[in-house]
Amino acid sequence: MDWGMKNRMAQLIQADGHCLFLPVDHGYFQGPTRKLEEPRKTIEPLLPYADALFITRGVLRSSVDPLSSKPIILRMSGGTSMVGKNLANEGITTSIEEAIRLNVGEARCPLPGFILPYCCRIGGTGSENLLV
Repeated sequence: MDWGMKNRMAQLIQADGHCLFLPVDHGYFQGPTRKLEEPRKTIEPLLPYADALFITRGVLRSSVDPLSSKPIILRMSGGTSMVGKNLANEGITTSIEEAIRLNVGEARCPLPGFILPYCCRIGGTGSENLLV
């Protein structure tokens, strides 16, 4: 593992090997979610208890203080609706370049046909960036 990847993982995972991610990416597939109408008001009091924040680009930009040192896990995919047979019908909504500009610790994007998200390495292009 390269230095940069080790460094980002060290920011996300605590010394004891544990981590608690606060997921705030629900709105992309559940639509308007009660108590997430004003994400900043929901997120701020919970940040001291989380090791990282799992969030979409829009909520990150609008609701997280850029001076916060909390690591960010960026959701890079989304869809236009939760109506249908399953939630796998979505596409990539954020580029690796944008993830780098946002200085995220990790970027995640579910792949069609898979329920569990796969980690997208920051940097490079194409399938060599997918880590299982």
